[in-house]
Amino acid sequence: MKGIFYLTFNGVLNNTNGIGTQTKILLEGFDFFYDKFKMKYGDISLNIITPNYNEAYPGYSKKDCEFSREKIKKLGGDIFFCKDSDTVENFWTIKNWNNLSEEASDIIKREMVKYDEILVICVDIPFLHTPIYFEKKYGFAENIKWLLSLYSSSYIHDKDLINNDRLAWEYVGISSSRLSKNVYLAKVCDFMKNHLVEYYGALEDKFVPYESSLFLQSNDFEKLSEKEIQDILIKFNIPLNKDIIFCFGRGTWIKGFDVLFESLPFAEKDFHLVFISVPLQSELSENEKYLRLFEKAKYSYTIIPAFSRILPKALCQWHKTKIVVCPSRGEPFSNIPLETSLWAKDNGPVVLCSDIDGFLEQVDDGYNGYLFKVGSPSDLAQKINYIFSLSGNFLKNIKKNAYKKVTKERDFLENLGNTLRYFWGTNGQE
Repeated sequence: MKGIFYLTFNGVLNNTNGIGTQTKILLEGFDFFYDKFKMKYGDISLNIITPNYNEAYPGYSKKDCEFSREKIKKLGGDIFFCKDSDTVENFWTIKNWNNLSEEASDIIKREMVKYDEILVICVDIPFLHTPIYFEKKYGFAENIKWLLSLYSSSYIHDKDLINNDRLAWEYVGISSSRLSKNVYLAKVCDFMKNHLVEYYGALEDKFVPYESSLFLQSNDFEKLSEKEIQDILIKFNIPLNKDIIFCFGRGTWIKGFDVLFESLPFAEKDFHLVFISVPLQSELSENEKYLRLFEKAKYSYTIIPAFSRILPKALCQWHKTKIVVCPSRGEPFSNIPLETSLWAKDNGPVVLCSDIDGFLEQVDDGYNGYLFKVGSPSDLAQKINYIFSLSGNFLKNIKKNAYKKVTKERDFLENLGNTLRYFWGTNGQE
Protein backbone atom coordinates (compact mmCIF):
# COMPACT_ATOMS: atom_id res chain seq x y z
CA MET A 1 0.00 0.00 0.00
CA LYS A 2 1.23 3.47 -0.95
CA GLY A 3 0.26 6.66 0.88
CA ILE A 4 0.16 10.29 -0.15
CA PHE A 5 0.14 12.99 2.54
CA TYR A 6 -0.86 16.38 1.15
CA LEU A 7 0.00 19.24 3.52
CA THR A 8 -1.97 22.40 2.72
CA PHE A 9 -3.18 25.50 4.55
CA ASN A 10 -6.17 26.06 2.23
CA GLY A 11 -8.79 24.10 0.32
CA VAL A 12 -10.21 21.80 2.98
CA LEU A 13 -12.22 24.09 5.28
CA ASN A 14 -12.03 27.12 3.04
CA ASN A 15 -10.99 28.14 -0.47
CA THR A 16 -9.86 31.75 -0.82
CA ASN A 17 -6.80 31.53 -3.07
CA GLY A 18 -4.91 29.44 -5.63
CA ILE A 19 -3.58 27.05 -2.97
CA GLY A 20 -7.18 26.17 -2.15
CA THR A 21 -7.98 25.65 -5.82
CA GLN A 22 -5.04 23.24 -6.17
CA THR A 23 -6.38 21.24 -3.21
CA LYS A 24 -9.82 20.98 -4.79
CA ILE A 25 -8.29 19.89 -8.10
CA LEU A 26 -6.30 17.15 -6.34
CA LEU A 27 -9.35 15.82 -4.47
CA GLU A 28 -11.65 15.86 -7.47
CA GLY A 29 -9.09 14.63 -10.00
CA PHE A 30 -7.63 11.88 -7.83
CA ASP A 31 -11.11 10.54 -7.14
CA PHE A 32 -12.09 10.64 -10.83
CA PHE A 33 -8.89 8.94 -12.07
CA TYR A 34 -8.26 6.64 -9.12
CA ASP A 35 -8.64 3.41 -11.11
CA LYS A 36 -6.09 4.61 -13.66
CA PHE A 37 -3.58 5.50 -10.95
CA LYS A 38 -4.20 2.19 -9.17
CA MET A 39 -3.55 0.23 -12.36
CA LYS A 40 -0.14 1.83 -12.75
CA TYR A 41 1.00 2.42 -9.17
CA GLY A 42 -0.98 -0.02 -7.03
CA ASP A 43 -3.25 0.79 -4.08
CA ILE A 44 -2.88 4.43 -3.00
CA SER A 45 -4.43 6.16 -0.01
CA LEU A 46 -4.72 9.98 -0.07
CA ASN A 47 -4.45 11.87 3.22
CA ILE A 48 -4.52 15.59 3.99
CA ILE A 49 -2.87 17.48 6.85
CA THR A 50 -4.24 20.98 7.37
CA PRO A 51 -4.83 23.62 10.07
CA ASN A 52 -8.07 23.24 12.01
CA TYR A 53 -9.58 26.67 11.38
CA ASN A 54 -12.64 27.54 13.44
CA GLU A 55 -15.83 28.85 11.87
CA ALA A 56 -14.81 32.49 12.45
CA TYR A 57 -11.83 32.15 10.11
CA PRO A 58 -12.24 34.16 6.86
CA GLY A 59 -13.67 32.00 4.10
CA TYR A 60 -14.65 29.09 6.37
CA SER A 61 -17.17 26.97 4.46
CA LYS A 62 -19.22 24.00 5.64
CA LYS A 63 -19.72 23.08 1.99
CA ASP A 64 -15.95 22.87 1.48
CA CYS A 65 -15.67 20.74 4.65
CA GLU A 66 -18.29 18.28 3.40
CA PHE A 67 -16.69 18.08 -0.05
CA SER A 68 -13.24 17.37 1.41
CA ARG A 69 -14.45 14.73 3.85
CA GLU A 70 -16.47 12.94 1.16
CA LYS A 71 -13.55 12.76 -1.26
CA ILE A 72 -10.95 11.69 1.31
CA LYS A 73 -13.24 8.97 2.66
CA LYS A 74 -13.65 7.53 -0.85
CA LEU A 75 -9.88 7.57 -1.30
CA GLY A 76 -9.20 5.51 1.81
CA GLY A 77 -7.37 8.20 3.74
CA ASP A 78 -8.09 10.73 6.43
CA ILE A 79 -7.97 14.46 7.13
CA PHE A 80 -5.60 15.26 9.99
CA PHE A 81 -6.05 18.65 11.64
CA CYS A 82 -3.23 20.61 13.22
CA LYS A 83 -3.84 23.11 16.00
CA ASP A 84 -6.27 25.95 15.47
CA SER A 85 -5.14 29.00 13.52
CA ASP A 86 -8.00 31.29 14.31
CA THR A 87 -6.67 34.57 12.91
CA VAL A 88 -4.87 35.59 9.76
CA GLU A 89 -2.33 37.53 11.80
CA ASN A 90 -1.41 34.50 13.91
CA PHE A 91 -1.27 32.19 10.94
CA TRP A 92 1.35 34.09 8.91
CA THR A 93 4.06 33.88 11.54
CA ILE A 94 7.21 31.79 11.80
CA LYS A 95 6.08 30.52 15.19
CA ASN A 96 2.88 29.13 13.73
CA TRP A 97 4.69 27.57 10.76
CA ASN A 98 7.12 25.86 13.13
CA ASN A 99 4.16 24.41 15.01
CA LEU A 100 2.47 23.26 11.81
CA SER A 101 5.60 21.64 10.39
CA GLU A 102 6.43 19.87 13.65
CA GLU A 103 2.90 18.62 14.19
CA ALA A 104 2.66 17.42 10.59
CA SER A 105 5.89 15.44 11.05
CA ASP A 106 4.42 13.82 14.17
CA ILE A 107 1.26 12.82 12.30
CA ILE A 108 3.26 11.28 9.45
CA LYS A 109 5.41 9.33 11.93
CA ARG A 110 2.31 7.98 13.65
CA GLU A 111 0.57 7.00 10.41
CA MET A 112 3.54 5.72 8.38
CA VAL A 113 3.18 2.17 9.73
CA LYS A 114 0.18 1.74 7.38
CA TYR A 115 2.21 2.18 4.18
CA ASP A 116 5.08 0.57 2.33
CA GLU A 117 5.92 3.77 0.44
CA ILE A 118 4.95 7.36 1.22
CA LEU A 119 4.98 10.59 -0.78
CA VAL A 120 4.61 13.76 1.31
CA ILE A 121 3.69 16.90 -0.66
CA CYS A 122 4.42 20.01 1.42
CA VAL A 123 2.43 22.82 -0.15
CA ASP A 124 3.90 26.31 0.00
CA ILE A 125 5.74 28.07 2.81
CA PRO A 126 3.90 27.08 6.06
CA PHE A 127 4.83 23.36 5.83
CA LEU A 128 8.29 23.92 4.36
CA HIS A 129 10.19 22.58 7.40
CA THR A 130 8.23 19.34 7.83
CA PRO A 131 10.97 17.04 6.47
CA ILE A 132 13.53 18.83 8.67
CA TYR A 133 11.47 18.25 11.81
CA PHE A 134 10.79 14.64 10.86
CA GLU A 135 14.42 13.68 10.26
CA LYS A 136 15.60 15.62 13.32
CA LYS A 137 13.12 13.86 15.64
CA TYR A 138 12.75 10.44 14.00
CA GLY A 139 15.71 9.98 11.69
CA PHE A 140 15.95 9.28 7.97
CA ALA A 141 13.17 7.09 6.52
CA GLU A 142 14.07 5.38 3.27
CA ASN A 143 10.45 4.78 2.28
CA ILE A 144 9.36 8.45 2.60
CA LYS A 145 9.87 10.90 -0.27
CA TRP A 146 9.30 14.61 0.41
CA LEU A 147 8.18 17.04 -2.29
CA LEU A 148 8.37 20.76 -1.42
CA SER A 149 5.86 22.57 -3.61
CA LEU A 150 6.39 26.34 -3.46
CA TYR A 151 4.03 28.72 -5.22
CA SER A 152 5.67 31.95 -4.09
CA SER A 153 8.49 33.44 -2.02
CA SER A 154 9.43 36.53 -0.02
CA TYR A 155 11.43 37.86 -2.95
CA ILE A 156 8.19 37.97 -4.94
CA HIS A 157 5.69 39.19 -2.35
CA ASP A 158 7.92 41.19 0.00
CA LYS A 159 10.01 42.99 -2.61
CA ASP A 160 9.76 46.45 -1.06
CA LEU A 161 10.42 45.34 2.51
CA ILE A 162 12.10 41.95 2.67
CA ASN A 163 11.17 40.05 5.81
CA ASN A 164 14.42 38.53 7.07
CA ASP A 165 12.72 35.97 9.31
CA ARG A 166 10.64 34.68 6.42
CA LEU A 167 13.66 34.63 4.13
CA ALA A 168 15.58 32.57 6.68
CA TRP A 169 12.66 30.16 6.96
CA GLU A 170 12.57 29.75 3.18
CA TYR A 171 16.35 29.35 2.78
CA VAL A 172 16.55 26.70 5.49
CA GLY A 173 13.52 24.83 4.16
CA ILE A 174 14.77 24.78 0.59
CA SER A 175 18.25 23.76 1.75
CA SER A 176 16.79 20.49 3.03
CA SER A 177 16.67 19.37 -0.62
CA ARG A 178 20.49 19.62 -0.59
CA LEU A 179 20.97 17.89 2.75
CA SER A 180 18.63 14.92 2.35
CA LYS A 181 18.54 12.63 -0.66
CA ASN A 182 14.78 12.08 -0.21
CA VAL A 183 13.75 15.75 -0.28
CA TYR A 184 12.83 17.17 -3.69
CA LEU A 185 11.50 20.42 -5.12
CA ALA A 186 8.35 20.62 -7.23
CA LYS A 187 8.56 22.15 -10.67
CA VAL A 188 5.14 23.79 -10.58
CA CYS A 189 6.09 26.08 -13.48
CA ASP A 190 9.21 27.28 -15.27
CA PHE A 191 9.20 30.62 -13.48
CA MET A 192 9.23 29.19 -9.95
CA LYS A 193 11.91 26.65 -10.82
CA ASN A 194 14.19 29.36 -12.26
CA HIS A 195 13.37 31.64 -9.32
CA LEU A 196 14.39 29.05 -6.73
CA VAL A 197 17.61 28.27 -8.59
CA GLU A 198 18.58 31.93 -8.98
CA TYR A 199 17.58 33.34 -5.59
CA TYR A 200 17.87 30.31 -3.30
CA GLY A 201 20.62 28.23 -4.89
CA ALA A 202 18.33 25.25 -5.46
CA LEU A 203 19.92 22.38 -7.36
CA GLU A 204 18.55 21.71 -10.86
CA ASP A 205 18.66 17.93 -10.40
CA LYS A 206 16.38 18.03 -7.34
CA PHE A 207 13.35 19.29 -9.27
CA VAL A 208 10.52 16.86 -9.95
CA PRO A 209 7.69 17.42 -12.46
CA TYR A 210 4.63 18.68 -10.59
CA GLU A 211 3.07 21.13 -13.03
CA SER A 212 0.18 23.37 -12.00
CA SER A 213 -2.84 21.66 -13.53
CA LEU A 214 -6.59 21.71 -13.98
CA PHE A 215 -9.09 18.90 -13.69
CA LEU A 216 -10.43 19.36 -17.20
CA GLN A 217 -13.38 17.00 -16.70
CA SER A 218 -14.77 19.06 -13.80
CA ASN A 219 -18.40 20.15 -13.82
CA ASP A 220 -16.96 23.57 -13.15
CA PHE A 221 -16.06 23.83 -16.84
CA GLU A 222 -19.41 22.74 -18.21
CA LYS A 223 -21.12 25.12 -20.59
CA LEU A 224 -23.95 27.27 -19.24
CA SER A 225 -26.97 28.18 -21.33
CA GLU A 226 -27.51 31.82 -22.21
CA LYS A 227 -30.50 31.96 -19.88
CA GLU A 228 -28.46 30.51 -17.02
CA ILE A 229 -25.77 33.13 -17.61
CA GLN A 230 -28.26 35.97 -17.75
CA ASP A 231 -30.00 34.80 -14.57
CA ILE A 232 -26.67 34.78 -12.72
CA LEU A 233 -25.71 38.25 -13.96
CA ILE A 234 -29.11 39.65 -13.03
CA LYS A 235 -28.78 38.13 -9.55
CA PHE A 236 -25.54 40.10 -9.08
CA ASN A 237 -27.04 43.31 -10.58
CA ILE A 238 -24.75 43.25 -13.62
CA PRO A 239 -26.21 44.95 -16.72
CA LEU A 240 -26.83 42.76 -19.76
CA ASN A 241 -26.55 45.56 -22.33
CA LYS A 242 -22.95 46.69 -21.71
CA ASP A 243 -19.54 45.34 -22.63
CA ILE A 244 -17.73 44.09 -19.54
CA ILE A 245 -14.20 44.27 -18.21
CA PHE A 246 -13.73 41.70 -15.46
CA CYS A 247 -11.08 41.20 -12.76
CA PHE A 248 -11.00 39.12 -9.62
CA GLY A 249 -8.66 38.12 -6.81
CA ARG A 250 -7.56 39.09 -3.32
CA GLY A 251 -7.58 42.81 -2.68
CA THR A 252 -3.87 43.15 -1.99
CA TRP A 253 -1.18 45.44 -3.42
CA ILE A 254 0.66 42.63 -5.20
CA LYS A 255 -2.43 41.93 -7.35
CA GLY A 256 -2.13 45.42 -8.92
CA PHE A 257 -5.82 46.26 -9.19
CA ASP A 258 -5.03 49.92 -8.55
CA VAL A 259 -3.09 49.93 -11.86
CA LEU A 260 -6.22 48.75 -13.66
CA PHE A 261 -8.49 51.28 -11.94
CA GLU A 262 -6.10 54.13 -12.77
CA SER A 263 -6.09 53.06 -16.42
CA LEU A 264 -9.84 52.83 -16.93
CA PRO A 265 -10.58 56.57 -17.27
CA PHE A 266 -8.52 56.43 -20.48
CA ALA A 267 -10.50 53.58 -22.01
CA GLU A 268 -12.25 54.89 -25.12
CA LYS A 269 -15.21 52.52 -25.20
CA ASP A 270 -18.14 52.50 -22.80
CA PHE A 271 -18.01 49.46 -20.50
CA HIS A 272 -19.08 48.05 -17.15
CA LEU A 273 -16.42 46.89 -14.68
CA VAL A 274 -16.99 43.80 -12.51
CA PHE A 275 -14.56 43.42 -9.62
CA ILE A 276 -14.64 40.39 -7.28
CA SER A 277 -12.36 40.94 -4.32
CA VAL A 278 -12.11 39.18 -0.97
CA PRO A 279 -9.61 41.11 1.17
CA LEU A 280 -8.08 39.61 4.26
CA GLN A 281 -8.26 41.71 7.43
CA SER A 282 -4.69 42.90 6.86
CA GLU A 283 -5.60 44.07 3.36
CA LEU A 284 -8.63 46.23 4.12
CA SER A 285 -6.65 49.45 3.71
CA GLU A 286 -5.85 48.47 0.12
CA ASN A 287 -9.55 47.99 -0.61
CA GLU A 288 -10.33 51.38 0.91
CA LYS A 289 -7.87 52.83 -1.60
CA TYR A 290 -9.77 51.10 -4.40
CA LEU A 291 -13.06 52.51 -3.16
CA ARG A 292 -11.65 56.05 -3.33
CA LEU A 293 -10.66 55.43 -6.95
CA PHE A 294 -14.18 54.23 -7.70
CA GLU A 295 -15.65 57.41 -6.25
CA LYS A 296 -14.07 59.30 -9.16
CA ALA A 297 -15.11 56.74 -11.76
CA LYS A 298 -17.15 57.86 -14.76
CA TYR A 299 -17.99 54.30 -15.76
CA SER A 300 -20.46 51.88 -14.20
CA TYR A 301 -19.18 49.10 -11.99
CA THR A 302 -20.18 46.23 -9.73
CA ILE A 303 -18.08 45.24 -6.70
CA ILE A 304 -18.57 41.77 -5.23
CA PRO A 305 -16.81 41.67 -1.81
CA ALA A 306 -17.22 37.90 -1.35
CA PHE A 307 -15.85 34.76 -2.94
CA SER A 308 -17.92 33.47 -5.86
CA ARG A 309 -17.25 30.60 -8.23
CA ILE A 310 -20.42 30.72 -10.30
CA LEU A 311 -20.05 34.39 -11.27
CA PRO A 312 -16.59 34.05 -12.92
CA LYS A 313 -17.88 30.96 -14.71
CA ALA A 314 -20.87 32.89 -16.04
CA LEU A 315 -18.98 36.08 -16.92
CA CYS A 316 -16.28 34.15 -18.78
CA GLN A 317 -18.94 32.50 -20.95
CA TRP A 318 -20.88 35.73 -21.58
CA HIS A 319 -20.51 37.20 -25.07
CA LYS A 320 -20.39 40.77 -23.78
CA THR A 321 -17.48 40.11 -21.41
CA LYS A 322 -14.56 41.28 -23.52
CA ILE A 323 -11.49 41.21 -21.27
CA VAL A 324 -10.34 39.51 -18.07
CA VAL A 325 -7.52 41.66 -16.66
CA CYS A 326 -4.76 40.21 -14.44
CA PRO A 327 -2.67 43.27 -13.45
CA SER A 328 -0.46 41.64 -10.80
CA ARG A 329 2.89 43.15 -9.88
CA GLY A 330 4.14 39.64 -9.12
CA GLU A 331 2.51 36.34 -10.06
CA PRO A 332 4.44 33.05 -10.03
CA PHE A 333 1.63 31.18 -11.76
CA SER A 334 -2.03 32.15 -11.92
CA ASN A 335 -5.06 29.90 -12.35
CA ILE A 336 -7.10 32.77 -13.78
CA PRO A 337 -5.74 32.68 -17.38
CA LEU A 338 -6.12 28.88 -17.38
CA GLU A 339 -9.70 28.86 -16.15
CA THR A 340 -10.68 31.77 -18.38
CA SER A 341 -9.33 29.93 -21.41
CA LEU A 342 -11.58 26.93 -20.69
CA TRP A 343 -14.70 28.93 -19.89
CA ALA A 344 -14.31 31.46 -22.70
CA LYS A 345 -13.54 29.19 -25.65
CA ASP A 346 -16.86 29.86 -27.41
CA ASN A 347 -18.20 33.30 -26.47
CA GLY A 348 -16.18 34.79 -23.67
CA PRO A 349 -13.28 37.19 -23.06
CA VAL A 350 -9.55 37.17 -23.75
CA VAL A 351 -7.01 37.61 -20.97
CA LEU A 352 -4.82 40.70 -20.55
CA CYS A 353 -1.95 40.19 -18.09
CA SER A 354 1.13 41.95 -16.75
CA ASP A 355 4.32 41.08 -18.62
CA ILE A 356 5.96 39.54 -15.57
CA ASP A 357 6.81 36.22 -13.90
CA GLY A 358 4.61 33.23 -14.73
CA PHE A 359 2.36 35.20 -17.05
CA LEU A 360 5.20 35.14 -19.60
CA GLU A 361 4.94 31.35 -19.92
CA GLN A 362 1.16 31.36 -19.79
CA VAL A 363 0.47 34.10 -22.35
CA ASP A 364 2.10 34.57 -25.75
CA ASP A 365 1.21 38.19 -26.53
CA GLY A 366 -1.13 38.37 -29.52
CA TYR A 367 -1.43 34.58 -29.83
CA ASN A 368 -3.47 33.28 -26.90
CA GLY A 369 -3.96 36.52 -24.97
CA TYR A 370 -2.30 39.89 -24.38
CA LEU A 371 0.35 41.42 -22.13
CA PHE A 372 0.94 44.99 -20.94
CA LYS A 373 3.86 46.64 -19.18
CA VAL A 374 3.62 45.76 -15.51
CA GLY A 375 2.62 48.71 -13.32
CA SER A 376 1.84 51.00 -16.27
CA PRO A 377 -1.75 52.37 -16.34
CA SER A 378 -1.09 54.10 -19.70
CA ASP A 379 0.09 50.92 -21.43
CA LEU A 380 -2.79 48.97 -19.91
CA ALA A 381 -5.28 51.56 -21.22
CA GLN A 382 -3.75 51.32 -24.71
CA LYS A 383 -4.06 47.53 -24.68
CA ILE A 384 -7.68 47.71 -23.51
CA ASN A 385 -8.50 50.11 -26.35
CA TYR A 386 -6.66 47.88 -28.82
CA ILE A 387 -8.54 44.73 -27.78
CA PHE A 388 -11.86 46.53 -28.01
CA SER A 389 -10.96 47.49 -31.61
CA LEU A 390 -10.37 43.89 -32.74
CA SER A 391 -12.94 41.96 -34.76
CA GLY A 392 -14.90 39.09 -33.33
CA ASN A 393 -13.31 36.61 -35.73
CA PHE A 394 -9.80 37.70 -34.77
CA LEU A 395 -10.57 37.32 -31.07
CA LYS A 396 -12.14 33.94 -31.73
CA ASN A 397 -8.76 32.66 -32.93
CA ILE A 398 -7.06 34.05 -29.82
CA LYS A 399 -9.51 32.15 -27.62
CA LYS A 400 -9.10 28.99 -29.69
CA ASN A 401 -5.32 29.14 -29.23
CA ALA A 402 -5.73 29.73 -25.50
CA TYR A 403 -7.98 26.70 -25.13
CA LYS A 404 -5.57 24.44 -27.03
CA LYS A 405 -2.58 25.55 -24.96
CA VAL A 406 -4.30 24.92 -21.63
CA THR A 407 -5.70 21.50 -22.53
CA LYS A 408 -2.34 20.41 -23.92
CA GLU A 409 -0.17 21.57 -21.01
CA ARG A 410 -2.35 21.53 -17.88
CA ASP A 411 -4.16 18.18 -17.82
CA PHE A 412 -4.30 16.81 -14.26
CA LEU A 413 -4.10 13.14 -15.26
CA GLU A 414 -1.00 13.61 -17.38
CA ASN A 415 0.81 15.90 -14.98
CA LEU A 416 0.16 14.07 -11.71
CA GLY A 417 0.93 10.83 -13.55
CA ASN A 418 4.37 12.25 -14.36
CA THR A 419 4.95 13.00 -10.68
CA LEU A 420 3.92 9.54 -9.47
CA ARG A 421 5.94 7.87 -12.20
CA TYR A 422 9.04 9.73 -11.06
CA PHE A 423 8.75 8.35 -7.53
CA TRP A 424 7.03 5.01 -7.96
CA GLY A 425 7.46 3.78 -11.53
CA THR A 426 4.51 2.05 -13.18
CA ASN A 427 4.51 -1.59 -12.08
CA GLY A 428 5.26 -2.49 -15.67
CA GLN A 429 1.95 -0.96 -16.79
CA GLU A 430 1.78 1.73 -19.49
